[in-house]
Formats: sequence, C-alpha cells, structure tokens
Amino acid sequence: MAITSLSRFAAITLIAAGTLLPLHSQAENLPEKMEVITVTYVGSVNYALYQQFAETMGEFHFELLADIHDTAKNSSRQMASEFFDTYQPLVADNQQPVETTAYNNTHVWGSK
Repeated sequence: MAITSLSRFAAITLIAAGTLLPLHSQAENLPEKMEVITVTYVGSVNYALYQQFAETMGEFHFELLADIHDTAKNSSRQMASEFFDTYQPLVADNQQPVETTAYNNTHVWGSK
C-alpha cells in the first residue's frame, strides 16, 4: 500500500513540477507552399480511352523508330551503291585475290 501511494505522490509531484517550470518549445517553420495532392476520379470510359490512346501512341513511336532505322539503312545502301558505281575502276584496282582454306579456289571480295 505504501508503494502505490508513493508512486501516486511521485506522479503528482512530477506533474506539478512540470506545470511550474516553463518549458520553451519552438515550432518548426513550415515551408511557404505545402504540397497539394489532387485525386480525380476517372470513369471507366475515360480510362479505356486513355489506355487506347497510350497504346496507339506507343505503337506509333515504335513504327517511327523502325521507319528511321529503315530509312537510314536504305540511304547507306544507296550511298554505297553510288560510290561503287562512280569509283568502280579504283575499287577494282585495289582488290586482290584472297586465298581461303574453305575453298580450293581464290575468291575476290566485293566482286559480283
């Protein structure tokens, strides 16, 4: 019984001491602009349209990249063809027969 009265006395003393002693606390300055999160409900039809649009744009982007690649490849082939047509005697003079182990004959690289 003495222990419970002592703990009550200690608790009351701490509460009284806490009210008598001034404790200063300083609030942290809040940022000028707080973050605002806006949640918008999107209906099923609007979401389906958004999904269709996103998939269409993804396919368009892929097709555009493939077209750029094909155009660059065709352009490179055309430039190489024009170069070989223009400088065929120069290219033919620099070609030398290359002996290979896979064949018993000689093969000239670049000949058609």
